[in-house]
Amino acid sequence: MVADELLKNAAESIFDLIILPGGVSCVERLQKSRILKKLLKEQVSSGRQYATCSSPSILHKQGLLKNKKATAHPSVVSMLDSNTIVGSQVVVDGRLITCRGLSSSPDFALAIIAKFCGHGRAKSVATGLVFEYRAS
Repeated sequence: MVADELLKNAAESIFDLIILPGGVSCVERLQKSRILKKLLKEQVSSGRQYATCSSPSILHKQGLLKNKKATAHPSVVSMLDSNTIVGSQVVVDGRLITCRGLSSSPDFALAIIAKFCGHGRAKSVATGLVFEYRAS
């Protein structure tokens, strides 16, 4: 994956949704980023969406999973709170969308589409992909 924008440049923008990628090395780097911490804090305080693909430990360390239901990659589930839903591919809790890992990508994408465009649009996209859509 190649980034369109450096994080330091993105910090000056407003986003409808911030998605954090998974992967051990990526998570380690992002956890150290003061710019990302500030960006996420502003995202949450302004009521905008945030999501993570299998690496909610970044959100957990910032307290952004407190009182939230979430799912995560099996390798990090034990590091999270008791609200973690083990085995679910995707969990949507208010403005937070989490997924379990790479195999959850289609469900994750459809959950994002449903959040922004409605279940009808998500079902239409799933049909085009020949993928079963399960509205949550």
